[in-house]
Amino acid sequence: MTFEFDLVAEGSELRFEERGFERARFLLSEFQPALRVTLEGEPPSRIRVRAHGEPVAIAPGLLAQVEQLAGTTLRFELRT
Repeated sequence: MTFEFDLVAEGSELRFEERGFERARFLLSEFQPALRVTLEGEPPSRIRVRAHGEPVAIAPGLLAQVEQLAGTTLRFELRT
């Protein structure tokens, strides 16, 4: 089973520095675990994640790491 969720920027947009998104994609792929991680919007304002298993929230420590890389606070939204 898979499910999708978005990590939505609380500010206006995501502000990844060089290679920051690749690091965030790696963290989500390894520790969520995610099948796919993409940026959505122009400019990007959300990270869309397709993950394995039953729908669950993202672990607080993992969210904090992704927020640091994204340069903004992120809000979890489960996609239905």
